[in-house]
Amino acid sequence: MYTIKNLLKDVCCDLSRYEEECPVFCKQALLNKIAVALHSPAFFAILIHRFGYWINVRPKHQNYPLRYCLKGVYYVLRFISIISTKIVISQLSVIKGGLYISNKGNCIIGVRSMGRNCTIGYSTTIGMGRENMPPIIGNNVLIGSNTMVYGKITLGDNAIIEDNTVVSKNIPSGIRVRGNPARMVKE
Repeated sequence: MYTIKNLLKDVCCDLSRYEEECPVFCKQALLNKIAVALHSPAFFAILIHRFGYWINVRPKHQNYPLRYCLKGVYYVLRFISIISTKIVISQLSVIKGGLYISNKGNCIIGVRSMGRNCTIGYSTTIGMGRENMPPIIGNNVLIGSNTMVYGKITLGDNAIIEDNTVVSKNIPSGIRVRGNPARMVKE
């Protein structure tokens, strides 16, 4: 069950990731958080996704009128988010806290689950393959720009997908890949 407490915890983790990546705007912590949130359009897209996920996983029998009103608000905000940020996140993607998406946008994200502290570059597509199942992404995964990850695959923890890579097979934990098709980089 995804509660308000879980929602706020994940949003705080996301915001702290954006604070790490963005310069300090203000010396006061609260004002800095607000400035970072307003300055990062990708954070807005993540926030809208988390709100929609919270609405969609609530028990179906709870608060019918309120639920439909919240869903209406969510769909309007999602539409605005997609147009303004060019980031589409699947409604039922389970994404843990600490997600960072490049502010340049042009991302399509559809995963079964995504672990904590993942980073996604711009112009990235993550989604279903022939099996109609999206990928599972582990913790601390870095997915570079102009990358495509698709199919019923698993990306292990701490995997690094370099820029301009196409991934359609499982990637073990701690491995760096690049190319089309993705091949392990020897270090």
